Amino acid sequence: MPKTKDDFQPDTSGGFLDDADGDIIDAEFTEASGDYLKKMAMAEGSAKATPIGINLTIESPDLERPIEQWYSIGADDVWEIKNGGKEVVNIKHPDRHSFRGGKKPCRGMSLVEAMATAIGGGNVDKGQEFFIKRDKFMTEADFFVGLSFHWDRVALANVGEGTSDVPLPTSFLGEATKGKSKVKDAESADVTEDIEKLVSDAAVGLTERELKSKLIREFKDKIPETVMRDLVSGDGLKKLEDAGKLTLDQDKKYL
Repeated sequence: MPKTKDDFQPDTSGGFLDDADGDIIDAEFTEASGDYLKKMAMAEGSAKATPIGINLTIESPDLERPIEQWYSIGADDVWEIKNGGKEVVNIKHPDRHSFRGGKKPCRGMSLVEAMATAIGGGNVDKGQEFFIKRDKFMTEADFFVGLSFHWDRVALANVGEGTSDVPLPTSFLGEATKGKSKVKDAESADVTEDIEKLVSDAAVGLTERELKSKLIREFKDKIPETVMRDLVSGDGLKKLEDAGKLTLDQDKKYL
Protein backbone atom coordinates (compact mmCIF):
# COMPACT_ATOMS: atom_id res chain seq x y z
CA MET A 1 0.00 0.00 0.00
CA PRO A 2 1.55 3.38 -1.00
CA LYS A 3 2.39 5.77 1.81
CA THR A 4 1.25 9.40 1.86
CA LYS A 5 1.99 12.38 4.08
CA ASP A 6 -1.31 11.73 5.85
CA ASP A 7 0.13 8.50 7.23
CA PHE A 8 2.69 10.53 9.18
CA GLN A 9 0.35 13.16 10.61
CA PRO A 10 -0.91 13.02 14.20
CA ASP A 11 -4.12 11.05 14.76
CA THR A 12 -6.71 13.62 15.77
CA SER A 13 -9.61 11.17 16.22
CA GLY A 14 -8.40 10.97 19.80
CA GLY A 15 -9.83 9.71 23.01
CA PHE A 16 -10.31 13.05 24.69
CA LEU A 17 -13.74 14.36 25.57
CA ASP A 18 -13.58 18.10 24.97
CA ASP A 19 -16.15 20.37 23.30
CA ALA A 20 -18.12 17.23 22.45
CA ASP A 21 -21.51 15.65 23.06
CA GLY A 22 -21.62 12.41 24.98
CA ASP A 23 -24.03 9.94 26.57
CA ILE A 24 -23.15 8.27 29.86
CA ILE A 25 -23.96 4.69 28.88
CA ASP A 26 -22.48 2.92 31.92
CA ALA A 27 -20.99 3.67 35.33
CA GLU A 28 -19.16 1.68 37.98
CA PHE A 29 -17.40 2.43 41.26
CA THR A 30 -13.82 1.16 41.10
CA GLU A 31 -10.45 1.38 42.78
CA ALA A 32 -7.79 3.39 40.98
CA SER A 33 -5.66 1.30 38.63
CA GLY A 34 -3.32 1.90 35.71
CA ASP A 35 -0.83 4.70 35.23
CA TYR A 36 -3.44 7.35 34.36
CA LEU A 37 -5.64 6.61 37.35
CA LYS A 38 -2.66 6.39 39.69
CA LYS A 39 -1.60 9.84 38.52
CA MET A 40 -5.08 11.18 39.18
CA ALA A 41 -5.10 9.49 42.58
CA MET A 42 -1.82 11.16 43.53
CA ALA A 43 -3.31 14.50 42.52
CA GLU A 44 -6.15 13.81 44.94
CA GLY A 45 -3.69 13.22 47.80
CA SER A 46 -4.79 9.66 48.51
CA ALA A 47 -1.37 7.98 48.58
CA LYS A 48 -1.88 6.38 52.03
CA ALA A 49 -5.06 4.54 51.06
CA THR A 50 -6.52 3.05 47.91
CA PRO A 51 -8.41 5.74 45.95
CA ILE A 52 -12.04 5.02 45.04
CA GLY A 53 -13.89 6.68 42.19
CA ILE A 54 -16.78 6.54 39.76
CA ASN A 55 -15.75 5.29 36.32
CA LEU A 56 -18.03 6.52 33.52
CA THR A 57 -18.33 4.99 30.07
CA ILE A 58 -19.20 7.80 27.67
CA GLU A 59 -20.26 7.40 24.06
CA SER A 60 -19.70 10.39 21.77
CA PRO A 61 -20.28 10.87 18.04
CA ASP A 62 -17.02 12.84 18.04
CA LEU A 63 -15.00 9.77 19.11
CA GLU A 64 -14.39 6.51 17.29
CA ARG A 65 -15.36 4.41 20.32
CA PRO A 66 -16.74 4.93 23.84
CA ILE A 67 -14.21 6.17 26.38
CA GLU A 68 -13.88 5.71 30.12
CA GLN A 69 -13.41 8.65 32.45
CA TRP A 70 -12.67 8.25 36.18
CA TYR A 71 -13.58 10.74 38.94
CA SER A 72 -12.21 10.20 42.44
CA ILE A 73 -14.56 10.34 45.43
CA GLY A 74 -12.13 9.54 48.26
CA ALA A 75 -10.38 6.41 49.52
CA ASP A 76 -11.19 2.98 50.85
CA ASP A 77 -10.88 4.20 54.44
CA VAL A 78 -14.04 6.22 53.76
CA TRP A 79 -15.89 4.32 51.03
CA GLU A 80 -16.64 0.63 50.52
CA ILE A 81 -17.62 -0.64 47.08
CA LYS A 82 -20.77 -2.82 47.10
CA ASN A 83 -22.86 -4.83 44.63
CA GLY A 84 -20.08 -5.37 42.13
CA GLY A 85 -19.38 -1.67 41.75
CA LYS A 86 -22.97 -0.53 41.48
CA GLU A 87 -22.85 1.45 44.72
CA VAL A 88 -20.56 2.73 47.45
CA VAL A 89 -21.28 3.02 51.17
CA ASN A 90 -19.73 5.47 53.60
CA ILE A 91 -18.02 3.20 56.14
CA LYS A 92 -18.43 5.47 59.18
CA HIS A 93 -21.72 7.08 58.17
CA PRO A 94 -23.78 4.64 56.07
CA ASP A 95 -26.72 7.06 56.01
CA ARG A 96 -24.71 9.70 54.14
CA HIS A 97 -25.12 9.65 50.37
CA SER A 98 -23.00 12.51 49.06
CA PHE A 99 -19.34 13.01 48.20
CA ARG A 100 -16.91 15.50 49.73
CA GLY A 101 -17.69 19.09 48.83
CA GLY A 102 -16.59 22.41 50.26
CA LYS A 103 -13.80 24.64 48.98
CA LYS A 104 -11.88 21.65 47.60
CA PRO A 105 -14.49 19.13 46.46
CA CYS A 106 -13.44 15.73 45.21
CA ARG A 107 -13.62 15.20 41.46
CA GLY A 108 -16.78 13.11 41.87
CA MET A 109 -18.57 15.99 43.62
CA SER A 110 -17.35 18.44 40.97
CA LEU A 111 -18.88 16.10 38.38
CA VAL A 112 -22.23 15.89 40.21
CA GLU A 113 -22.41 19.66 40.70
CA ALA A 114 -21.59 20.22 37.02
CA MET A 115 -24.33 17.77 36.03
CA ALA A 116 -26.91 19.47 38.25
CA THR A 117 -25.91 22.93 37.03
CA ALA A 118 -26.14 21.83 33.38
CA ILE A 119 -29.51 20.14 33.90
CA GLY A 120 -30.84 23.20 35.73
CA GLY A 121 -29.70 25.54 32.96
CA GLY A 122 -27.29 27.25 35.34
CA ASN A 123 -29.48 26.73 38.43
CA VAL A 124 -28.00 23.95 40.57
CA ASP A 125 -31.10 23.79 42.80
CA LYS A 126 -33.30 23.12 39.76
CA GLY A 127 -30.90 20.40 38.67
CA GLN A 128 -31.02 18.81 42.12
CA GLU A 129 -34.83 18.65 41.85
CA PHE A 130 -34.37 16.61 38.66
CA PHE A 131 -32.24 14.08 40.53
CA ILE A 132 -34.67 13.92 43.44
CA LYS A 133 -37.43 12.93 41.00
CA ARG A 134 -35.04 10.42 39.39
CA ASP A 135 -34.85 8.73 42.83
CA LYS A 136 -31.16 7.78 42.79
CA PHE A 137 -28.35 8.70 45.19
CA MET A 138 -24.99 9.80 43.76
CA THR A 139 -23.59 6.80 45.65
CA GLU A 140 -25.46 4.57 43.16
CA ALA A 141 -23.88 4.03 39.74
CA ASP A 142 -27.27 4.31 38.03
CA PHE A 143 -27.44 7.93 39.21
CA PHE A 144 -25.11 8.78 36.31
CA VAL A 145 -26.32 6.43 33.58
CA GLY A 146 -28.61 7.48 30.75
CA LEU A 147 -27.89 11.20 30.69
CA SER A 148 -26.59 13.13 27.69
CA PHE A 149 -24.44 16.24 27.97
CA HIS A 150 -22.15 18.54 26.06
CA TRP A 151 -18.72 18.19 27.68
CA ASP A 152 -15.81 20.61 27.97
CA ARG A 153 -12.46 20.22 29.70
CA VAL A 154 -12.35 22.36 32.86
CA ALA A 155 -9.30 23.12 35.00
CA LEU A 156 -9.83 21.78 38.53
CA ALA A 157 -7.44 22.40 41.42
CA ASN A 158 -5.38 19.44 42.55
CA VAL A 159 -4.90 18.61 46.21
CA GLY A 160 -1.53 20.26 46.71
CA GLU A 161 -0.39 22.34 43.77
CA GLY A 162 -1.49 23.02 40.22
CA THR A 163 -4.58 22.09 38.25
CA SER A 164 -5.65 19.34 35.89
CA ASP A 165 -8.07 19.56 32.95
CA VAL A 166 -11.07 17.30 33.53
CA PRO A 167 -14.09 16.72 31.24
CA LEU A 168 -17.25 18.09 32.85
CA PRO A 169 -20.81 18.54 31.57
CA THR A 170 -21.61 22.09 30.50
CA SER A 171 -25.00 21.67 28.75
CA PHE A 172 -27.76 19.09 29.21
CA LEU A 173 -29.00 17.35 26.06
CA GLY A 174 -31.66 15.16 27.64
CA GLU A 175 -31.98 11.58 28.77
CA ALA A 176 -30.33 8.91 26.65
CA THR A 177 -30.93 5.17 26.34
CA LYS A 178 -28.54 2.97 28.32
CA GLY A 179 -26.29 0.86 26.13
CA LYS A 180 -27.55 2.25 22.84
CA SER A 181 -26.14 4.74 20.39
CA LYS A 182 -27.32 8.31 20.42
CA VAL A 183 -30.49 9.60 18.81
CA LYS A 184 -32.18 6.38 17.85
CA ASP A 185 -35.50 8.21 17.50
CA ALA A 186 -34.06 11.00 15.34
CA GLU A 187 -36.46 10.29 12.46
CA SER A 188 -39.35 11.47 14.65
CA ALA A 189 -37.82 14.94 15.08
CA ASP A 190 -40.14 17.63 13.70
CA VAL A 191 -38.00 20.31 12.04
CA THR A 192 -40.25 23.25 11.22
CA GLU A 193 -39.52 25.98 8.68
CA ASP A 194 -38.84 28.40 11.55
CA ILE A 195 -36.21 26.05 12.99
CA GLU A 196 -34.67 25.51 9.55
CA LYS A 197 -34.33 29.29 9.13
CA LEU A 198 -32.95 29.71 12.64
CA VAL A 199 -30.29 27.06 11.98
CA SER A 200 -29.38 28.33 8.52
CA ASP A 201 -29.04 31.93 9.79
CA ALA A 202 -26.92 30.80 12.74
CA ALA A 203 -24.69 28.66 10.51
CA VAL A 204 -23.22 31.40 8.31
CA GLY A 205 -19.42 31.41 8.52
CA LEU A 206 -19.23 28.51 10.98
CA THR A 207 -17.88 24.99 10.74
CA GLU A 208 -20.13 22.08 11.68
CA ARG A 209 -18.56 21.82 15.15
CA GLU A 210 -18.87 25.57 15.71
CA LEU A 211 -22.52 25.51 14.64
CA LYS A 212 -23.34 22.66 17.02
CA SER A 213 -21.74 24.50 19.92
CA LYS A 214 -23.65 27.69 19.05
CA LEU A 215 -26.97 25.84 18.86
CA ILE A 216 -26.40 24.27 22.28
CA ARG A 217 -25.35 27.49 23.96
CA GLU A 218 -27.69 30.02 22.35
CA PHE A 219 -30.82 28.22 21.16
CA LYS A 220 -31.57 25.60 23.82
CA ASP A 221 -34.85 27.34 24.70
CA LYS A 222 -35.93 27.82 21.05
CA ILE A 223 -35.33 24.33 19.65
CA PRO A 224 -37.21 21.30 21.04
CA GLU A 225 -35.04 18.74 22.81
CA THR A 226 -35.61 15.94 20.27
CA VAL A 227 -34.74 18.24 17.37
CA MET A 228 -31.69 19.63 19.19
CA ARG A 229 -30.33 16.14 19.82
CA ASP A 230 -30.81 15.26 16.15
CA LEU A 231 -28.98 18.41 15.07
CA VAL A 232 -26.01 18.13 17.43
CA SER A 233 -25.68 14.37 17.89
CA GLY A 234 -27.48 12.81 14.94
CA ASP A 235 -27.65 13.51 11.23
CA GLY A 236 -29.95 16.54 11.44
CA LEU A 237 -27.44 18.90 9.83
CA LYS A 238 -26.76 16.38 7.06
CA LYS A 239 -30.49 16.22 6.37
CA LEU A 240 -30.60 20.01 6.04
CA GLU A 241 -27.62 19.89 3.68
CA ASP A 242 -29.33 17.23 1.56
CA ALA A 243 -32.47 19.37 1.44
CA GLY A 244 -30.46 22.39 0.26
CA LYS A 245 -31.08 24.34 3.47
CA LEU A 246 -27.38 24.39 4.40
CA THR A 247 -24.34 24.61 2.13
CA LEU A 248 -20.68 24.08 2.99
CA ASP A 249 -17.92 25.94 1.13
CA GLN A 250 -14.50 24.54 0.26
CA ASP A 251 -13.23 25.51 3.74
CA LYS A 252 -15.97 23.39 5.35
CA LYS A 253 -17.82 26.48 6.56
CA TYR A 254 -21.51 27.13 6.02
CA LEU A 255 -22.50 29.81 3.49
